[in-house]
Amino acid sequence: MPRLLLSRLLPVLRLATAALILGAPALRAADLTYVVGPCDTGKFFATIQSALNATPAPTTVEVCPGTYPEQLVITKPVTIEALERGSAQGLVVVLPPVGGLISNATDDFGSGVAAQVLVLATRDVTLRNLVIDGTGNHISSADDLVAGVYYEDSSGTVEHVATRYQQKSVNGVGILLEGGGSNPAVTVEDCSIHDFDYVGILTETNASRSELTATIKENVVVLPPPPTGLTLKVFRSGFYFRAGSTVSATDNDINAQADAGITLSGAQGVVSGNTIAGGIPAAYVQADGAISFESNKLVGAGGGMAIGIGAPIAATQIQNNRITNRQKGQGIYFDCHANDGLVNSNTFMDVGTALDDVPAGTSPVGDSFYDVAQQVREGTSC
Repeated sequence: MPRLLLSRLLPVLRLATAALILGAPALRAADLTYVVGPCDTGKFFATIQSALNATPAPTTVEVCPGTYPEQLVITKPVTIEALERGSAQGLVVVLPPVGGLISNATDDFGSGVAAQVLVLATRDVTLRNLVIDGTGNHISSADDLVAGVYYEDSSGTVEHVATRYQQKSVNGVGILLEGGGSNPAVTVEDCSIHDFDYVGILTETNASRSELTATIKENVVVLPPPPTGLTLKVFRSGFYFRAGSTVSATDNDINAQADAGITLSGAQGVVSGNTIAGGIPAAYVQADGAISFESNKLVGAGGGMAIGIGAPIAATQIQNNRITNRQKGQGIYFDCHANDGLVNSNTFMDVGTALDDVPAGTSPVGDSFYDVAQQVREGTSC
């Protein structure tokens, strides 16, 4: 090559080399997939965490069918999913390590959390087609939570994930979503959540304003039967929405057994179109919040209350819900709390007392009653 032409090309080559070096993160962000397990051709990683820790950082980690006894910490944007192509189709199960879980985080309220999958202070983390199994967690601390998945001040999506056996002295949570200064948004959809012993999906922050947006849709949640011989010290619930979170919970199916289906504790947003089977109560207002509980189906098991109002409400709306099969119980139990018209237009079918323990002078507003023994009963101590 002539010297003159080479001299002209050298600056261009230097610039291109510098661009490759300086622009490495941008190049990684384009698309870089790592495989965990020996089910695919080429290089693979033995563990999920080793793939996450590799340099350059992956955008996608595809996991071969199998069992992975590890406790994951995710601090960068990534998608972790089961590899489902060709002959590589089957369960990807994440179990606690052989020695059990360790507490690897602290929530906003000072409780230690032993999270099987911890998503920490990052964005755009997707978990897809995984089974998070808490069997053998060996957590001994009485105060630590065991969480299948914990998004801490992080955004992303949990899709087609099954969480199961998050159990430990009634401190087990399937999916824990906690907000923070980045105001993250998390979507949980089409998941199966069961065999936890505290809460299926818990949203929380300790802020006075909302620092979390949670979209929870089309999930199936099954609470376990009450433990034999154990006096419960906490309120077990399928969903538990605390203050500091904005929630959209729609089209979920909850089998609440003898515990609470949904607990509203100061969150804001909309809870709509869900079906709750059983539950005492099926829904419980623990603290007031700007939230609308509307157009849900609450199917009882003969007794107990369908909806319990355990705090004065000035913003919580309960309307257009259908309550059936509580012939030995109550539709809505007010516990002497006035509602100022916020509880209205609900339908009661096959219910003992539709509106129970209401303050004197309370009248139904837009409600419909079918095969109801008593429409309204005033509380004697209100």
